Amino acid sequence: MTVHMAQASSKMLLLGGVLAVMACGSKGFPSIMLPLDPEVTLSRFMSAVQANDLMSMSELWGTKDGLAARKMERAELNQRLRVMQIMLKHDRYEITADASMAGFDDKTRAYHLRLVRLGCQVDVPFELVRVGEGWLVSVIDLTKAGNPARTCR
Repeated sequence: MTVHMAQASSKMLLLGGVLAVMACGSKGFPSIMLPLDPEVTLSRFMSAVQANDLMSMSELWGTKDGLAARKMERAELNQRLRVMQIMLKHDRYEITADASMAGFDDKTRAYHLRLVRLGCQVDVPFELVRVGEGWLVSVIDLTKAGNPARTCR
């Protein structure tokens, strides 16, 4: 009887290990269901910016090859996300323009977000890429975001 319990116990351990591996991607990141709509991706990303939620930001940022979090060391990833979070902090935002990018296929979208903070308005270009059926924020022109600590001039 002890042998059967040990076999059952090792089978359960093996099954648990298989499920754990299936639930996780590389570098310990779970498999993420990306939003199917690029505007939902933008909305979730900007909500994560406001909440200072670097983990949620990391689940929505990458390239056509997938999440940056799966390709970058954690320290570098957090440093880049923190810079984005500081530069994109806002009182409110709105999507002011969107379009398929000329010369690109249906896997890339360009958006402009108008950020309002400290009485200032800045328009920041974003580029999103399709990964599978979902969308990731890929490029943000932070040079257009201005200084987040200064009022308008």
